[in-house]
Amino acid sequence: MIVASMSKNKKDHDHEGERVALTSEQTKGLALKQLQETIPLGTPDGYKPQDLWGVLVEASANETSIERAADQLESGPSANTVRNWIDELDLDRIQNQINEGLRDRIPQNLLERPKKVAVDLTRIPYYGETTSKNQAYVTRSQAKEGTTHFFTVASLYVIEKNKRVTLAVRFVKKEDDLLGILKFLLHIYKELGGRVKRLYADRAFYQVRVLSYLKEEGVPFVILVPARGSVKNLFGGAEGKGSSRKSYFTPYTVKSQDYGQVEVKMAVVCSYSMGNRNKHELQWHAYATYLFDRPVLKAAQEYEKRFGIESSYCLMNQARARTSSRKPLVRFLFTGIAFLLINLWVYLKWKYVSWSRRGGRRVFSERFPFQKMLLFLSRELEDTYGLTREVRIPIPPKSSPTGKCSVGGDEM
Repeated sequence: MIVASMSKNKKDHDHEGERVALTSEQTKGLALKQLQETIPLGTPDGYKPQDLWGVLVEASANETSIERAADQLESGPSANTVRNWIDELDLDRIQNQINEGLRDRIPQNLLERPKKVAVDLTRIPYYGETTSKNQAYVTRSQAKEGTTHFFTVASLYVIEKNKRVTLAVRFVKKEDDLLGILKFLLHIYKELGGRVKRLYADRAFYQVRVLSYLKEEGVPFVILVPARGSVKNLFGGAEGKGSSRKSYFTPYTVKSQDYGQVEVKMAVVCSYSMGNRNKHELQWHAYATYLFDRPVLKAAQEYEKRFGIESSYCLMNQARARTSSRKPLVRFLFTGIAFLLINLWVYLKWKYVSWSRRGGRRVFSERFPFQKMLLFLSRELEDTYGLTREVRIPIPPKSSPTGKCSVGGDEM
């Protein structure tokens, strides 16, 4: 009794001067509500729409398949029930619904001022032969994780302290060109009233057509140049700037046989690899820039921030249900759900896990990391539907050709 009392007093003491800002039950309720409003479901016999979403969120929160998630939840719908619902969805409509859902949880006043914007290509590995039903969406790229075939999602997100919000996604088709993808994403951003302070783009966007378009639109940018031979010699020029260890700016003409040429200011950055990937050496990287008036090293530093631990790509992989399905609809739906959960997390931090104060909102990000939100969702769903605690197998026939039945490995 004394030990229990001391434990209780210690617990109370640990939370003195604090209040409950958000509960796991609230988190689950808000997540299921938003997902249902974004992608309305039908009502399968014996289940409600939130039951289907329960299985999908359980799979997302645990980075597992809908089969395993459905098996975990005692009273939830089966994996086949969820799959049958997914098969009735339309891919183009899903893309539009996800983009509408992403804007529903934008923190207040996020887009009041011009923002730093990042555009990324997320490639989800695909294994096996392409089929007539998915070949339009299976793209090829540099080998990664044992394959050169991928389902690709392009995303645009804003970079702001305490707020890294995905605002637009595009399911990439094999026939899509990167300029068209970029225009699509920027169009959605502008429809929301967003203005670009500076655009950071994946190296794949280092193309004459893209660079020319951004300059024509007056969009400041920093775009990584793909590594092709010796960067320091490529941009060093006759002055031999590349022979030193000093980073520098230099004018450069990007040329294309089909689309002409465009002038950019190239930031050529020298850095030392401090054991990264077991390398200890000088490294050179080049960044095509426009309307960039900061010191040359800032081009690399600001570009690298887009790959921080809370980047949309890293977080998306932590909340994406796994599947071996070859259907583009399934792959893109799971990716879209992950992006929606990321935006919900940012919104919850901004709305609940924060103070309103003069000089800017105080957000307690360390109190509510993304993994905690996923844990909240998983634990609440397991409490709601029960956690499976039995293993069931078919009842054996009354007799077999040998006259014996085997149960649990023992002959009877």
